[in-house]
Amino acid sequence: MGGTIPALGNSDTNSVLQQAWAHYRAEMIADDGRPLAEPDRHDLDSDHNTSEQVTYSETVAYTLLRATLMGTAEDQEIFSRVWNWAQSNMQRINIQTWTYGLRQVENQPVVEWYETRSGEPSSLPSALHDHLFAWRYVPTLNGGQDGPGGIIRYEQLTGADANGYNAASDDIEIAAALYFAYRRGWGDGD
Repeated sequence: MGGTIPALGNSDTNSVLQQAWAHYRAEMIADDGRPLAEPDRHDLDSDHNTSEQVTYSETVAYTLLRATLMGTAEDQEIFSRVWNWAQSNMQRINIQTWTYGLRQVENQPVVEWYETRSGEPSSLPSALHDHLFAWRYVPTLNGGQDGPGGIIRYEQLTGADANGYNAASDDIEIAAALYFAYRRGWGDGD
């Protein structure tokens, strides 16, 4: 069911869009396909690095949409890389969740990052294993550049910032991008 998607605007508009997209592709998409957003100015992951760039579900959605709207073979490759990265790192059925909170380590209370295992009270609730996308991904945890990345949860916070695994409306844009990719014939429809 491949099809065409109409061209955007006139040639001047297309030229500006193509230049902006080329810059974005070069500067804001990591080699592994992770679309980069703003720097972690608030040090959400407590690693004392406020220059690393986090990724939000809207970053994924907008990147996928841009790729499908521009529609070149290179854009199809970008789409595939971003989609594969997002499925592996932000889709709530697959994600690694880290918790920042109080634990007992050698009979001493310690506040630190720890990997959240399935079944632990702070793990991703099984009701959220729904294939939607977590809201916020942080590239390094545990206080170092070489630490693993993941979706973070704060035991001591409440509200919207407490859990980076909460889904957002960006799943609608991700679904639209998947539909547009399908219409372009980019994949087998799965």
